[in-house]
Amino acid sequence: NFIEVLNPIFIEPDTSAFSQLEEKGYNAINCALWSEEKEKTFRITKNQQTSSIYAPNYEFLNKYKDSERFDIKEEVKINCTTLDNIIDKTNEVFFMKLDTEGSEYEILKGGNNVISNAVGFEIEIAFKELRLNQPLFYEVNQFLESNNFILIDFLNFNKWERDIYRNFGEIMLVDALYLRRPEYILDNLDLSNEENYANLIRYIIILAMYKRLDLLKYMKKNFEPK
Repeated sequence: NFIEVLNPIFIEPDTSAFSQLEEKGYNAINCALWSEEKEKTFRITKNQQTSSIYAPNYEFLNKYKDSERFDIKEEVKINCTTLDNIIDKTNEVFFMKLDTEGSEYEILKGGNNVISNAVGFEIEIAFKELRLNQPLFYEVNQFLESNNFILIDFLNFNKWERDIYRNFGEIMLVDALYLRRPEYILDNLDLSNEENYANLIRYIIILAMYKRLDLLKYMKKNFEPK
């Protein structure tokens, strides 16, 4: 419903997946992200969707069903860059969806300029240490709150039981929606500034996409043009 007002950019480190995105006509960037320019080890696992820069925490994972999907098949070296290095005025980002199997926090730390322009994030965050030394919910939440974002909602939960894997039981991961505080948007609103006005429109579109009717009503009620 909103594709005409969106210009999605895909960031994909895997060369074959990147080529598939390009073939479909998507705007894609072939790179890996981290908090700094650095070579990292990327661990490709039995189930490719669980591949990560972080090593599996087998002491924890082996308590649950089908932990073999985290078994490492191959380790490769990848050169990482930062969000701020790849995002500029030609491809500005105002909303991001992050799902990188544990490295979301490190990616955010490398994107100070991107974060200052963003109105929100949908981000996968772990509650349990599925991978060794991976940042958990409280760290990501604290970081985003310190940058004037608020936790709006948990969109999807990933739950595990000890003897079966059926998305029920203990909460392991969550897709969380963070948005700028509406007060922050309104307090910094200057309609004589074209870019400022555009940012208001972007915020309204994101609220509509995620059906945040209470915040849409709040914005309407408290909107005072300057």
